[in-house]
Amino acid sequence: LILYTNVYLLKLWTVFEVAAFLLVHPVKQMKVVPVNLAVLFCVAVCCGNLGPVGVAFCRANRVADTYGVAFTHFSAYFYVYFLRRWYRDKALMKERLLNLSVR
Repeated sequence: LILYTNVYLLKLWTVFEVAAFLLVHPVKQMKVVPVNLAVLFCVAVCCGNLGPVGVAFCRANRVADTYGVAFTHFSAYFYVYFLRRWYRDKALMKERLLNLSVR
């Protein structure tokens, strides 16, 4: 199991660990998990709950529903931003790991 960050393959020791693992085991046994996956999960839970809470707050205080809808859209935009950032980090991680060669 590799808890991957953007600097993982820039350190000599971690490159050595990956190289040693790949010499002994096939690549399919290596599991790579980005560290920021936990952040993405927390953002998803928060954004999923903030939208309905905003709508309920607006209805309870007799504020126009458009504010609640705007709050929901804002939380969805925030989630999409973090999702795109996570996906780009994941693509960069795959690219770096594919370019790693052990000779």
